[in-house]
Amino acid sequence: MASISRDKGGTKRITFTDSNGKRHTIRMGKINVKAAEAFVARLERLIASVRTGTSIDAQTAQWLSELPEGEYAKLVKVELAEPRIPTQMQTLGGMLDEYFKTINVKDATRVRYAQTQRRLIKYFGKDHPLESITPRDADKWRSALEPDYSNATISRDVGAARMFFKQAVRWGMIPSNSFEGVRAGSQVNRERLFYVYPEIAHKLIESAPDSDWRCIIVLARFGGLRCPSEVLGVKWSDVNWAENRLLVRSPKTERHIGKAERIIPLFPELRSVLMDA
Repeated sequence: MASISRDKGGTKRITFTDSNGKRHTIRMGKINVKAAEAFVARLERLIASVRTGTSIDAQTAQWLSELPEGEYAKLVKVELAEPRIPTQMQTLGGMLDEYFKTINVKDATRVRYAQTQRRLIKYFGKDHPLESITPRDADKWRSALEPDYSNATISRDVGAARMFFKQAVRWGMIPSNSFEGVRAGSQVNRERLFYVYPEIAHKLIESAPDSDWRCIIVLARFGGLRCPSEVLGVKWSDVNWAENRLLVRSPKTERHIGKAERIIPLFPELRSVLMDA
């Protein structure tokens, strides 16, 4: 909880303790008690957001965006707000360029985000003012995708766009996330699901142009490896011929404790193709 203290001369200061137990002080100068209490109410929402890693509500975001530079800088100093992005960057293209400079993701994820980036730019234009994109505009963008893309693709695009704009709110570029309430839907396109029976897989293996493709097919179909992320990560040192086992590394789940890798049996279908390779 944040508290208000009065110094000599009538100036006010607000103190609070962060999640690491560090005590911070924000000096407010000569303001009345009512104004100080209103500031504390907003401040406590920011503190709760930082501690829980959740987004701030729309009213707090609006309050942040309207804070004078001096007061905003005090929040940046105590790590409750991100430094404001210069005004010239507050276009859709500028925000997206800034976003891609800051993310640290796997190559496949970056490629996926870039697809959403291109679709946003194509619809709105790179110089479109960020603040002028309304929730209604976001809904129209989603509707414009429907004739050309599957529900699963649209759902992923909506999720990525929502994430881009959430970061823009954190940076103080916009007061609220216009994509927050856009309908996403399922990311699974069930119309494209197809069960690959063993006899079909064997035909694919026989028709494969080389040993690399044969390995890809058996690892995905008979080993159950995610393709391409897990398949392309397999090394010969992961194959334990003596114990008939295969070590599988999982980039998609490595951030979870105990989920970075797993051991699978070296099934006969796997062993024969890997041995040939």
